[in-house]
Amino acid sequence: MTSHEALLELDSSEFQNLSNELKLQRLEELSKNLSADASGSITILFSGNIDGQRIGDIAADIADKNPDARIISDTEIGKFLGDRKFQETLAETVGIDLNELRKGTVPPDLLSEYNSKLYNTDPSKDKLGFWSQASKRFVQETKGRVIILIGKDADPKKIFGSIEFQELMKNKSITHINNIPIDEFKKTLNVIPNQAITPKQIELLSESSSQILKTLNALKDKTTDIYNKESKIDKNLSIAEIYNQYDKDIAEMIKAYNVIRERNNNTIQELTELIKDKTTDIHNKDNKTDNIYNKEKDNNITNHENSSNEQDVRRNKMH
Repeated sequence: MTSHEALLELDSSEFQNLSNELKLQRLEELSKNLSADASGSITILFSGNIDGQRIGDIAADIADKNPDARIISDTEIGKFLGDRKFQETLAETVGIDLNELRKGTVPPDLLSEYNSKLYNTDPSKDKLGFWSQASKRFVQETKGRVIILIGKDADPKKIFGSIEFQELMKNKSITHINNIPIDEFKKTLNVIPNQAITPKQIELLSESSSQILKTLNALKDKTTDIYNKESKIDKNLSIAEIYNQYDKDIAEMIKAYNVIRERNNNTIQELTELIKDKTTDIHNKDNKTDNIYNKEKDNNITNHENSSNEQDVRRNKMH
């Protein structure tokens, strides 16, 4: 089943005639029948904000421009849950008008119930929310490389921290996270099985996320001649093609920075050597001048001495 087919069912008279309870039950059945997988070789998981920008928007932009990147909103279940028709239908089962929801005029108890059905991450309180279930399945379908983009403000109690992160740590098909081999990643973050993400881990991941974004932005901009010449990366390449070009290792992207730094260091060294050579030339010239001066001085002294001697001889002769 596709998300389009599932959304069409929500408009059917058969569905509309169901009670709210049965509508909710059918929504759960439809979501379970929709695929939580997506094409692409690099999975992006995200949470929070960076520099005042929603990371979800950044991830969506990356995925939109790179067919090898996969995010949950590209799955059939993601498309279904992200559609206004689904949101409207779910709101109705709780007794909420979606327009009122968007205006922020919904009573707190109804709003809490609606959000719980969408995002609940605590199975001890209620069923996992629609997005929580979808995210869990999405991570379970994930394999290979993963990029985590989270901000320092990421809430450990939300979907990434309490659902996706745990599933990611249990997934034996993951090879790298933020370019770090999975075993090394777990060791670096001191991962404990079945434990929700900690504030310290969020801090470390947010730093890694910032570096990843800087790298991707550098690849995107490519404003430096050194970068273009030395990295030999075509600015139209997708992330996957860049991985392949660098033997599927994003760390190689940093080579561009190293090239610039090395070139700068070489330039400084060249200037230093040039200054040193110039100084030596000047010194040699000064020595040469001194030698000439000293030689002339010696000659003058010798000539003066010879002249004095001649005068002494004349005096002796006269006497």
